[in-house]
Amino acid sequence: HARAWSKSFRCHHPTVPVFVLLADRPDGLFDPRLEPFQVLSPEDLAIADLVRMRFALGVHAFTTATKPFLLLHLIERLGFDRAIYFDSDIHMYAPVARGLELLQGADGVLVPHLLTPLPKDGRRPKDSDFLTAGAYNAGFVAVRGTPGGGGCEEREAGVGLPGLARQTRAEGAPVQQPGERVVGGLVAELQR
Repeated sequence: HARAWSKSFRCHHPTVPVFVLLADRPDGLFDPRLEPFQVLSPEDLAIADLVRMRFALGVHAFTTATKPFLLLHLIERLGFDRAIYFDSDIHMYAPVARGLELLQGADGVLVPHLLTPLPKDGRRPKDSDFLTAGAYNAGFVAVRGTPGGGGCEEREAGVGLPGLARQTRAEGAPVQQPGERVVGGLVAELQR
């Protein structure tokens, strides 16, 4: 997945640095130095109590839980002013220009699963399905570094921002964060 995603991303953004976070170690299955991206491991992200987290969470929950640490690593440790997370099963058919444009005036950008209310026709999907799937697709999260970062709680939630990186926190973003706006299928959380 990571190679296919990276190839599709590079078609539109050939000069942007690409990092891939592996939940597991390569264990000789491939050589990270030969990949067209920089490979990171959870150990690179300075996650407190990483061993407990690995065993307490399933694979999907673990990868979801590492997103804010990855974004924090890219912005605070590697010095990027913005970072975009993509799930590796996404294929890029166009540049992410609109997401980057919205990120100029926002702390973060999310993609909603729906843009209009579901019809009340008794068919699926229905509102209750989105209690499980979530209001936002956490497969794309764009964040911008905030000068000075945030307090400890904000930093744990993701990059000193309104916590847009974690699916569970992202679900509450419209309720918990002022100034949400939906533009062309992307959600921008405006700065406070």
